[in-house]
Amino acid sequence: MSIFDPYRPQHPLMAQAWVDCLRWAVTEPDIIAAFQAQTGLTWQPPRTPIDHMIDQTTGAGEAVTLQFLAWFNQHVWGIDNAGQPTDRPRESTGA
Repeated sequence: MSIFDPYRPQHPLMAQAWVDCLRWAVTEPDIIAAFQAQTGLTWQPPRTPIDHMIDQTTGAGEAVTLQFLAWFNQHVWGIDNAGQPTDRPRESTGA
C-alpha cells in the first residue's frame, strides 16, 4: 500500500487523472506558494544525501507529503472526487 492510496480516487481512470494532476500541481510555483501560505509549511525536498537521510529518519518528507495530499484534494482536485483517508469520515454532501 502506498501513502497515496487513501487520497487517490478508487476508479482506475480517475486515479490516473488524479496522479497526473498531482504531478502537474507539484511543479506549479503558484500552487506550492498557496499551500505554503495556507499551511505555514515551508519544507523543501532534500538536496544532499545527508538531507535525505535526515528526512527519512525524522519522517519530515512523508508528513509534509500527507499534508499536501489532503490540501491538494481540497483545493486543487476537489474533495468530492478524491479518495478519503480512512482515519477521517467522509462528510455527507446531502445528495
